Amino acid sequence: LYAGSKCAVTMISDTLGLELAPFHVKVLTVLTGAVKTNGLNTTSKSFSLPQDSLYKEIEETIAARARGEDGTPRMDPSVYAESVVSDVLKGKSGQIWKGAYAGFAKIMRDWFPTSLTDSLSQKGTGLDTWKK
Repeated sequence: LYAGSKCAVTMISDTLGLELAPFHVKVLTVLTGAVKTNGLNTTSKSFSLPQDSLYKEIEETIAARARGEDGTPRMDPSVYAESVVSDVLKGKSGQIWKGAYAGFAKIMRDWFPTSLTDSLSQKGTGLDTWKK
């Protein structure tokens, strides 16, 4: 649901940009990659899923990703913020991609088959090894 909700917000933003353009209103959507935020530190070390969760088998992988312990390099928040603010002050509209791996994600989305991007996205999440 997380990724789906992000996609839905992006589509709403794109549509708003089209509908509000005649009124000289710009809409900017920031598609964020990996950023080293404090949110990663708030996930308790005692993270656990309910015993009957379908994802219980990959619980530790999920917990490690939530804590930012999955080996993914993340962009420094101040560098991220400066880059986003710079684009806002320049009056950009449409979509901008910021954060570690954001550019890679954009290329994958725009130029490669969904089956390949899905396969790559599953690696490291536990979904590639999960036995259903």
